[in-house]
Amino acid sequence: MNRARTLALLLLVATGCGDDGAPPRRPLGLTQATAPEPAGQRAEALPAAQDEEKLVHAHHLIAVTGDMGRARQLLTEVLERFTTRRTLRARAALQLAELAEITGDRRGALVYLERTKAVIGQGHPLALEADDRRARILTATPLADVRGPVPGSVVLKQEPTQVAAAFRQAEKLLARYHRVVVAPELENINEVLRTKRRALAVAAAAYQKVDAESTGAGKAAARFRLGAMFHHLAEALAFAIPSELLPSVARQLRRQLQAESTAYLRRALGYYRDAAAVPPGPGTSPWRQLAEREAKTLGIVLKASRKRGK
Repeated sequence: MNRARTLALLLLVATGCGDDGAPPRRPLGLTQATAPEPAGQRAEALPAAQDEEKLVHAHHLIAVTGDMGRARQLLTEVLERFTTRRTLRARAALQLAELAEITGDRRGALVYLERTKAVIGQGHPLALEADDRRARILTATPLADVRGPVPGSVVLKQEPTQVAAAFRQAEKLLARYHRVVVAPELENINEVLRTKRRALAVAAAAYQKVDAESTGAGKAAARFRLGAMFHHLAEALAFAIPSELLPSVARQLRRQLQAESTAYLRRALGYYRDAAAVPPGPGTSPWRQLAEREAKTLGIVLKASRKRGK
């Protein structure tokens, strides 16, 4: 799971592209034939045919026989073989997202959709399909995208009454923040982003209050939630730019969003590290472990981003 998150986040700080540097001219469905690859990749024809066969077989297992375990195995083989063509790996990630959604793992589906975009690059038809599916999942179940425990499911029993109450209120605001789904159209792009940022600011203020008043589990929980919100907003900014925009305007908006996304990732990393640094005590361990895991992932992503910027 961390590996999938890492590859998805790399997309946020450096926009990818298709196999040959430009998106293909026509969409590719899950079982359609793959578009021709550059001449330098013809040596992979046989492995590509085998991977194509695995994709078709996996689709049959999901839709006809119901053998989800075997389907997941075949799709994972295609996705994790890094010599496989990007279109095939992206299609495998899309099918894994479908499989996760079918089995009720919406968070897992979202991770595979981000993996699709990381593999194939923004602007590719498969990335656009991933964006559409992500928006549909979050519209129906917005809290599927929450890192850590579901908001409202944790009671800070070790904390004073006022701290526990402040945390409950912050959790409600976190849920409200996640219900603002960033899937903007040309006519409302600025409004959607303003609403999302405003919801984050309100929830962040509530968690900062908990952080200031707590010395134990509440402090670790609040810092983790703060990191997770900025982390989430960084991911949310990797949406598909509306095609109606002029190319020059689209490039400017993409650069702006990438810079903002990177800044949010850095803030998230700071909060995660602060959460992991809370002294051990009753109720702190789960939050500290979550924070350490996410901090490790973001550290890798941001380090790679800095190297590319040199």
